[in-house]
Amino acid sequence: MEEEVEAEQEQRFSHRQRLKAAVHYTVGCLCEEVALDKQVQFSKQTIAAISEVTFRQCENFAKDLEMFARHAKRSTVTTDDVKLLARRSNSLLKYITEKNEEIAQLNLERKAKKKRKPEDENRNSREPDAEVEAAEGKRNGLLTFLAWWHGWTSQASSSALLGGDASEVSEWQESPPLQQPPRRDKKPCKNFFWKTFSSCK
Repeated sequence: MEEEVEAEQEQRFSHRQRLKAAVHYTVGCLCEEVALDKQVQFSKQTIAAISEVTFRQCENFAKDLEMFARHAKRSTVTTDDVKLLARRSNSLLKYITEKNEEIAQLNLERKAKKKRKPEDENRNSREPDAEVEAAEGKRNGLLTFLAWWHGWTSQASSSALLGGDASEVSEWQESPPLQQPPRRDKKPCKNFFWKTFSSCK
């Protein structure tokens, strides 16, 4: 048991040291930006002191946020808790409120996109159905026309055969095809004018 407790304490200590190192690095970057902008130098001791104060203040903030969530009978810290924590600083409260509104707007847009995707899929699935129905309608119309045309031609042929005499039909079928007279070659016109490329008719 003691070994497990010691291992857990060592893990917490290492985690705390990593957080402190991250805060120290961030504070150092911010101090460099301010130094370039304001032309002021920051010593290493000053950066270390600011980092330590910032880390302790973050610890206090975390405890306060946890207490706010417990007071509201919640197990999760929300943006309302953060706004309540920053109520004493107007500029910080304004910044947090603006960021919260931006995040809420992004979440609404994402939800709207997720809702649009199923609607688009339904539309895409409906479009092929409409195309299939149109193709079936065209095919049915074509089949109807072909059936009508077949019936009409069969009626016309049967009425022609039944209306005439059978002997006449057989004679017409047995008669040789009409012969055309032999083709006469036209003689060239004697009055052809080479200059105008014209001739008599």
